[in-house]
Amino acid sequence: MKNPNGYGTVFKLKGNRRRPFVARKTKGFNEKGHPQYITIGYFAKRAEALKALANFNFNPLLADFTELTFIELYEKWKEKEWEKISLSTQIKTKSMIKHLEPLFNIKFKEIKFYHIEEVINNCPCKNKKYLKTIISRLEDLALKYEIIDKKVINLIKLTTEPSAERKIFTLEERQKLWDNQNYPYVDYVLILIYSGWRISELLNLKKSNIDLKEGIMSGGMKTRAGKNRIVPIHPLIINLIKKRIETQREYPFKIDYSTFWHHFQKIMGYLQMNHIVHETRHTFRSMLDSAGGNKICIDLIMGHSIQGGIGEKIYTHKTIEELKETILLITR
Repeated sequence: MKNPNGYGTVFKLKGNRRRPFVARKTKGFNEKGHPQYITIGYFAKRAEALKALANFNFNPLLADFTELTFIELYEKWKEKEWEKISLSTQIKTKSMIKHLEPLFNIKFKEIKFYHIEEVINNCPCKNKKYLKTIISRLEDLALKYEIIDKKVINLIKLTTEPSAERKIFTLEERQKLWDNQNYPYVDYVLILIYSGWRISELLNLKKSNIDLKEGIMSGGMKTRAGKNRIVPIHPLIINLIKKRIETQREYPFKIDYSTFWHHFQKIMGYLQMNHIVHETRHTFRSMLDSAGGNKICIDLIMGHSIQGGIGEKIYTHKTIEELKETILLITR
């Protein structure tokens, strides 16, 4: 028998799962007309899911959240908060959550202090503070759902490691990239090195923000100084950019960050290099500094705050020409 409109639905997830049945209900529609859902819970049997759906329709407060696993609570947090956070924070969260995978299938109420401490401090990622931020957000939601009665994340002490020295791509390594520019996604690495974009900024660059005739790109995110900035297109990478924007896609560089990270690791292995993605940006800055570039122009291109009492950036024709002159100081 078909449920009445608006009642909700129960369906089974693919794969081998301990609780494959999902009960959910439509809570509304976004501006594009796509449905948005409330996930009531995950269950081992269809009958349990149907009962939870019936209870929720009778009284939403009867929904039992106490059995939610870490990853299920994370999905509930996304339902509530995802659209409230910035795009850069969404990208960062999606790339970082995988480091907490050992906790995914543990019931949140059963996660202890030592579980969290071990996972975070044994994690190879460098931004462990953000992992604490993710867990803190989930603990806030768990308190509201009465899954836990206190937060423990603030008790976690991060192990300290010596700061890794920032490395740049050497002249020989840059030449090796040029020699292998047809290897998958090497063009992305070259574009990052010769533009100074953050990887999140490049991946979210729209075709409409690239003006090949004027030789400029516009965009940026993360900081006030970084948003809506102009980056001249270095002649060395203009053909690489042309190939990407020949597609009909609105975002010619758009792929998931984790996918790019995977390809970047393959590139590093194939070319026998040892770098992190952000070192493309350090390389760009280093090349401009070494060439004697104007510091204000460099800060404008990179989206850094301008020191010395200079106010809001204003891109006059003269300013854009100065930015172009600065970026041309970089030679192959």
